[in-house]
Amino acid sequence: MNHIQKPVILVAGGAGLQGGAVIKALLAKGDFAIRAIVRNKNSEAAKALAAQNIELFETTFDELEGLSKAARGATGVFSVQMGTHPGNKGEETRHANNLVAAARAAGVRQFVHTSVARAGEHENFVDWDKGRWEPLYWLEKSAAIDAVKAAGFPYWTILKPPFLMENLLPPGMQACSLPWPMESSSHRSRRNPN
Repeated sequence: MNHIQKPVILVAGGAGLQGGAVIKALLAKGDFAIRAIVRNKNSEAAKALAAQNIELFETTFDELEGLSKAARGATGVFSVQMGTHPGNKGEETRHANNLVAAARAAGVRQFVHTSVARAGEHENFVDWDKGRWEPLYWLEKSAAIDAVKAAGFPYWTILKPPFLMENLLPPGMQACSLPWPMESSSHRSRRNPN
């Protein structure tokens, strides 16, 4: 019997919207063994992943040892981190750097990082020099991209979606920041400073 080992893909944020969508697509393809980084193995979302034979690694982006264990033997990584705000200055950059370092040390060949449209082009925004834009958000997004590009992966991809349409659907509606007010009889959106 000839056993061919499937390539291992590590998905950050596997229990979230983006990571969950990546896992769903990888499962549909069927050609990969999938690992997911989760914050809590006992969450309902993590249990649902485990039920699909997803290998779970309970760790955070601040735990380099846990990230290294998760990345060991992986061929590819899907990277997504929470955006920054004034209360967590430096966190997104640190988290991206930690995942990149763990992946590089593990010999990961393909690194896919999801960011946001126009990250790295922020200084060209209208009125950037007048303080119209939140610099911390854009600087951290740009630093995360720079970390991926500079790491020396044989292959890397940066995804820059301008907006995720799922953010318009409940229950994600409560967590999303919209550029316009939105109200209905069932719920209200709140302007989120993120």
